[in-house]
Amino acid sequence: MSKVVILWFNFSSSTSYPHGPVSSGFSLYTADLVDKDIGHQHSICNCGDLRKRSINVTNRRNTYLDIKNIRTHDGRSAVNERNSRLLKIEIFYKLLEETIKEHYNQTFDFEGQNMAVFINEGEQFDDLKILEAFKVKLSEFYQFDAPINMEEVSEETEDAQEIDTIPFINKEDDNIKKFINWVSLVCPSL
Repeated sequence: MSKVVILWFNFSSSTSYPHGPVSSGFSLYTADLVDKDIGHQHSICNCGDLRKRSINVTNRRNTYLDIKNIRTHDGRSAVNERNSRLLKIEIFYKLLEETIKEHYNQTFDFEGQNMAVFINEGEQFDDLKILEAFKVKLSEFYQFDAPINMEEVSEETEDAQEIDTIPFINKEDDNIKKFINWVSLVCPSL
């Protein structure tokens, strides 16, 4: 059966100053959308700036990639040098989104660290294919070491088959309406 897979991802960075190695931890969480019933947005702190809604998913999987010893193409460590920022994590996000869109032609971008992809019947979201293609794109900007640990690709969570909710932080109503319309078009059974 066709399905919609929700993706949420994060890149972190760590640096050993002043010119030590730079690394990034990459996490990609995927889960299958259960239905279009998305909770209303509510504040999660009294500051009013952080708002959360929830969405029902199942078959949650986690994928991790350690990107180590990130260097510029001339071999320098990708750390701040003389107020010049050499490591640009925003490039990582842009390249990952491009990679996903190249491999899945039906995507929805929540404009942040969340996406959704439509998966045809009999297919699965291929974490390994995305990781490999992402690494190729990233190598155009940086040199790095990032061996893929297969134990950390598509690792199911303990409660993978349970219906679970995941948080969507600060997603505007218009964006949620567009998403619901998109899901209705690509996967009317949800």
